[in-house]
Amino acid sequence: FGWQGSLSDKEPDPNYRAILVDLPNPDRPQEGKFLRDRGYVEGIPVVGVYNFADDGVLTIETEYERNQGQEKCWFVTDNFRVRVSTVKIINGVNLMTYCSERRCVSPSFLEDLMEQNRQRTLSN
Repeated sequence: FGWQGSLSDKEPDPNYRAILVDLPNPDRPQEGKFLRDRGYVEGIPVVGVYNFADDGVLTIETEYERNQGQEKCWFVTDNFRVRVSTVKIINGVNLMTYCSERRCVSPSFLEDLMEQNRQRTLSN
């Protein structure tokens, strides 16, 4: 997946891309582990854990070599998400961020994208 901080038409920065593998807990599918080839706090491969609470809040916790990150995400509406992140840095500094994000794609574009993914899955 990739992300960018604005609606720029520029090609996204390759430093803001990652490969993510989801490993759900077979006994509790609302939680699990994930593997990322590149973490967002440190640009190294990481293993993290996630949990979806009953109220829909997603909590992601990631241990890095020198830092620890926690992120909570929830959708206020289908197209509006809130994220709160904390990073504990080895030197004792704690950072916190708050983001509000709006999905900027049309429903038809999203449906087309989902259909492309379905077709790709069926062909594999």
